[in-house]
Amino acid sequence: ALNLLPRLRYDICGAGHAAAPAGPGADAFDRLLGALPYLGEGSDSEFDLENPPWRFWQRTPWVRTRHRLDALFGRVFDARRLAPRTLAHLDDLFGDISLATVSQTIHIARNGFVSNRAGNAEPYRAHLERLAALPMLSLHARDNGLADWEGALHWLDQFGLRTPMPKQLRTLMVERCGHQDLLIGRDAAAVFEHIDAFLRD
Repeated sequence: ALNLLPRLRYDICGAGHAAAPAGPGADAFDRLLGALPYLGEGSDSEFDLENPPWRFWQRTPWVRTRHRLDALFGRVFDARRLAPRTLAHLDDLFGDISLATVSQTIHIARNGFVSNRAGNAEPYRAHLERLAALPMLSLHARDNGLADWEGALHWLDQFGLRTPMPKQLRTLMVERCGHQDLLIGRDAAAVFEHIDAFLRD
C-alpha cells in the first residue's frame, strides 16, 4: 500500500487556501487536533501564542496548518521560536505534500535508516559508505520533536565513525531548537553561519 503513496497528495493548508481541506469533517478534525497539548505554560506557552489573550480578536490562521503537520509527522517545530512573519506564511512553506513523504517516516522507523520509496535502505547505506571519507557536517536540534538527535549517534555507530570521531566529521548541536526551527526559526542565521563556515573550509 505504501507504494501507492507517491501518486497521492494531501494539502495541509489552513482555511483560505484554494486547495485546503474544508467542510464539517475537516473542521471537526482541526478542533480535535487543537485539543492536543503543546509546549510551555502561561504567557510563554504555545497555547497563548495560538490564542493570544491580549488580542482575543486576532486571527491565527497558521494554527490549522501547524496542527495538521504535527498530526502527520510529530512536533515539527516550536511555534515560540518562529517569527510572526514566518508563521503567517506556513502554507507557502508546507502547503501541498506528497504522501510519499509521510511514508518515508514509516520506512525510517522500520529500517532505522533513510530508505527509497520501496522501503529499501541498502542502496543508501552503500552510497553513504562510499562518502564516509568526505567532509561531513551533522546538524542536530536538541529539542527535536520529530526525530531524536541520538539517532545520529546510531548512524555513526553503523559506519564505525563514532569512536574515534574522524576529523572530517563535524557535528553541531543547537540548543533550545526544534526540527524545522533549526532552519526557519529565529536562530536560523547562526545555524547558517556554521554551514557557511563548513562549506568554505
